[in-house]
Amino acid sequence: MTAGAPSPGSNIFEGMVDFFDAARESPPHRELSDLAWEFAAAGPAGPLLDVGCGAGVFLDKARASGRRAFGTDLAVGMVRRAHRHGHAAAASDVAALPFPNATFAVATAMLVLHLVPDAHAALAELARVLVPGGRLVVVTQGLTWDEPVARALSANRGYTGVSHEFVVGSARSGAAHRRFDPDGLSASFDEAGFTTMRVTAGLDGHVLVGAANRR
Repeated sequence: MTAGAPSPGSNIFEGMVDFFDAARESPPHRELSDLAWEFAAAGPAGPLLDVGCGAGVFLDKARASGRRAFGTDLAVGMVRRAHRHGHAAAASDVAALPFPNATFAVATAMLVLHLVPDAHAALAELARVLVPGGRLVVVTQGLTWDEPVARALSANRGYTGVSHEFVVGSARSGAAHRRFDPDGLSASFDEAGFTTMRVTAGLDGHVLVGAANRR
């Protein structure tokens, strides 16, 4: 862990560990995570890093596929829950990852990029820890994703309980420093040393899923 690593209580998600653990199996979470995993699984063989790992949905998928994986999260409670699920994980900021250069073949980041103050710094750090040709997959908010849109989508799909709270909460969680359209996400990948492979969308087009390879 790097100097200045987060401490318990330093993150808004510290009190949401049980919720995100339950939300992993909700239909909207599965829609996004399954789509992202298709892109991640198509990346090169080798270890996977999941930043903002939460309770470990991508770590679960990596383990099921036989891929070695490691998670990081700013929220210490999320890291502890990932440990409880049998995963290797550490508390870390995505902009200061405690790994040598070219450590991972694949990196995933679900609903992280729009929350970081400097998306370019985060993407550049992810490029640093990926091998050349390594695959990055991100799930991030699109330009149209806000709470009224999320509430309407939830109502149209008949979501209740955890599914409803996940959709609405994802639209209001924290302060989104930046939302993306497909061209903007591709440009951000390019600026950080990646070549965009594909950008698609889930949740009726409001949440982007992007895959890029490190140059």
